[in-house]
Amino acid sequence: MTIQSNVTKALNAASTYGDAIAALRVDLAGVERAEVRTTLLPLIAKHYKVEVVEGKLSVESEKYEAAKKALQRMVAAICEGQSSAKKEIDLVAVAVRAFEKLTAAQRRKFMAAI
Repeated sequence: MTIQSNVTKALNAASTYGDAIAALRVDLAGVERAEVRTTLLPLIAKHYKVEVVEGKLSVESEKYEAAKKALQRMVAAICEGQSSAKKEIDLVAVAVRAFEKLTAAQRRKFMAAI
């Protein structure tokens, strides 16, 4: 195969993937991220021939890493914009911790900037 044909095949595959993700977003509209993951898990496991044990992919399977990554990517693509975080981040605490790590010169520069 030539480089051009491989580029064309890659672009066609990407387009097909994008179309499928768009359709899945419609199909799973309003569904929480955790439920999307639960829905996709057995389907991806079947595709990669990975066993599902207690609601998780079997680490013992040869294709575990590929299935895990595919699941992560699809959930992220479908649930774009939904947070998977369990708790809210305290931005003030993060800023204080960052400020405490600054040198005296950096602190003065920072204080002058605000």
